[in-house]
Amino acid sequence: DVPGEFVWQPGVLTQAVARGNWILLEDIDYAPMDVISVLVPLLESRKLSIPGHGKTIRCAPGFQLFASQQLLSSTTGYFKQHSSNASLLDHLWTRICIEPLSREELQKVLVTKYPNLAGISEKLLDVYCMLSSGRHELAVAKDDGMDVSSPTEDAGIASTASLVCIDGRLISTRDLLKWCDRIEADFRDTSLGQASTVFQESLDCFCASLAKLAQRIRMAEVIGSKLNISREKAVFYSAKYK
Repeated sequence: DVPGEFVWQPGVLTQAVARGNWILLEDIDYAPMDVISVLVPLLESRKLSIPGHGKTIRCAPGFQLFASQQLLSSTTGYFKQHSSNASLLDHLWTRICIEPLSREELQKVLVTKYPNLAGISEKLLDVYCMLSSGRHELAVAKDDGMDVSSPTEDAGIASTASLVCIDGRLISTRDLLKWCDRIEADFRDTSLGQASTVFQESLDCFCASLAKLAQRIRMAEVIGSKLNISREKAVFYSAKYK
């Protein structure tokens, strides 16, 4: 090895192709054009071209490529959040639409995976279902005794929660599990400071993707209302606390 010399190393995709492994590409609709340009010939001919090296690797037996893309739900079905370069791959995939987990199923996942959080699992799901891009909002509204077909005092909360989809990335079950992972590390059900800890972790998991401070503060207030955090404390943690 020559000191200071750059040496090419095969990446995850190249290794999977060469070894015949399975690989999952999450959120393929956010992939840049240079990634799409590599995937098109790979899906068409099962050959991977190495840019800048003039090499082509044929897929080893067993290689499988999977990709995920989040869809927004509506009363008429599912639709893409935005148009993207990934549309060039649409005719090359075998597409499967997977329905989001119901609230009851999410409850079972949390209680099984995080038994220490069983006592607050309902509160956690209240927050997640309010922010999720899945069809959980109606379930929360019905549980609260709200008429989802008419305006309510919580209309502002619903519009604030929609900022996650409009200005940032979509919230998914992966974010819920990440939130629970962070909470469970030091969770003590009898500790008086747990509500603040749970709230602070939610800010990192759900609000950090919002670019504008005013939007992060509004979202923090919405989350705080579900966790019994005062508006003043929500503003403090989202805007001033370090």
